[in-house]
Amino acid sequence: MKKALNNLIENKNILITLKIDVNDLFNKMNTQLTRMKNNEEYESINIKINDERLLTICKSKCKELGFRWGEQNAGDDYTIIHRHAVRDRTSIEMERYLSAITKRLKRERKLQLKN
Repeated sequence: MKKALNNLIENKNILITLKIDVNDLFNKMNTQLTRMKNNEEYESINIKINDERLLTICKSKCKELGFRWGEQNAGDDYTIIHRHAVRDRTSIEMERYLSAITKRLKRERKLQLKN
């Protein structure tokens, strides 16, 4: 989280261009960082947008996807918080396995051609 906050601070101008309230975002992230250090429960945050037109588009897209704008329920959704642990990695593991076999076969073939 600290690294993410530092990246956002370094790219503050991009966030401003995106009409994100940077002061509000940095305050919320610092609060979340403190909560993490104190082993407190995760609490989702809302990013304040300073452009009414963009805000309207975001709200409309949320509604279209079946979400409620600004709802503080992401903390209850285990799959969002722990998606790295629960996602299906079968295809990734298979690709790595096939890549390792291919590399090994190429090395063996190279050695055979040398001899």
